[in-house]
Amino acid sequence: MNRAELTEWLRTYTPFELEFRRLYRKYHSDIPDAEIKHVLDKYNSGPDSMESMDFRNIDAAVPLDQPLLPETLVDATWLGESDYVSVRKHPRYFPENRHSHNFVELAYVLEGKCSQTFFMDGYDEPERIEMNEGELCIITPGIDHSISVFDDSIIINILIRTNTLKRTLNSLVSGEHALFEFFNNTLYSDSVQNFMVFDAHDSESIRDLIQAIMIELCEEKAYCQKTVLLMLGLLFTYLQRDCSDKISFSKHASAGIGYVPQIMSYIHYNYKDASVESISEHFHLSRPYLSRLFKEHTNKTIIQMLQQIRMERAGELLRQTQLPVQIIAERVGYSDVTFFIRVFRKVNGCTPLQYRKNSQTVL
Repeated sequence: MNRAELTEWLRTYTPFELEFRRLYRKYHSDIPDAEIKHVLDKYNSGPDSMESMDFRNIDAAVPLDQPLLPETLVDATWLGESDYVSVRKHPRYFPENRHSHNFVELAYVLEGKCSQTFFMDGYDEPERIEMNEGELCIITPGIDHSISVFDDSIIINILIRTNTLKRTLNSLVSGEHALFEFFNNTLYSDSVQNFMVFDAHDSESIRDLIQAIMIELCEEKAYCQKTVLLMLGLLFTYLQRDCSDKISFSKHASAGIGYVPQIMSYIHYNYKDASVESISEHFHLSRPYLSRLFKEHTNKTIIQMLQQIRMERAGELLRQTQLPVQIIAERVGYSDVTFFIRVFRKVNGCTPLQYRKNSQTVL
C-alpha cells in the first residue's frame, strides 16, 4: 500500500458515510434516533459491515451496546486486546455526539476542517474550537466533547491506551517541554481538564508521519504496534521541535492550569537564570498570582521546582562528565559553590563528589 492508495480510500465515501450524508441532507442536524440506529445496525453486521471492509483498522467502527454511542468510550471497544494504538478516520456526516473516553485521542485534520466542542466541568457554556487543515488536537481522558464533520474533510483520530502512554511517557516525550507537563498534569489528575492544540499546517514531516502510521497499522506487519509506538515518539518530537510556538489550550484553562505547562517548559529551558521575577515578566503575570497558580497546580513553589531541575541537571553532569564541581555549579545556576554543595547534600544526602563516586561504583 502507498500513500496515493491511502488518500484515495480516505477521500472515497463508504456506504456508511453515504447513508449519513443522505440523512444529513434530509434532516440536517436533527436526524431521528431511530434512523441513526437503523444505519448503525445495518453497517455493523453482514457483508457490508465496517469490519469486513478493506482498511478496516482506520475505519470508524461504531459499537452498538446502546442505540447511540456509549457516553463513555472505553479502549476495550476501540482498540484490539493487544493494541497500544489504533487509528481511525472520523466518519463524515455522523451526528455530533457528546462523549468522553478513557484513552488519549489525537485528532488531526488531514484535509479540510472540523469543529470540536468541549464541555468543561463548572462552566455552563461549552467551548467550541474550529480546527483547520494541519492542526492537531490532543484530548485527554475524561473530557466530554464532540466533533462535527459535515463536508468532505478528512479527520484522523489516533487513539492511545492511557496506561501505554503513562508507561512510555518518558521515552516518547521530552521532559523539557510543555507537552510533557501537559500529559503529566492531565493523565494523573481527574480534576484537571484541558486540551492542547498544535498548529502544524506547514509541517510536511508531521503530515507524512501520520500517513505512515496509518499505513503501518493497515498493513498489520509483524511488530507493527511496537513500530507505531516508536513513530509516535517521533511525532511528539516533531511537535515539540517544530510547533512549540504554535500551541493553544482551553480558554478556561488559560486562566489557570493552561499556563502551567508553558511555565514548566520555560523553567526547563531557562533553569540557569530563571527566577520568579523573570517568569512573572515573561508571562505578564503578577508575582503573587504566578506563585499561587503554580503552587496550586504542582504542589511546589517555583523556587522548589527550579531547585529540583537544577539538581537533576547537576546529577547528570556529575554522572556523565568529569567537570569540576565549581563549573557544574555555575552551569546549573549557582555562583556560590559552597551554597550549591549545601543544597546538593540536602537534596541527595551526599556531596557532589560522593555522588559522582557512588554513580561510578554502580556503573
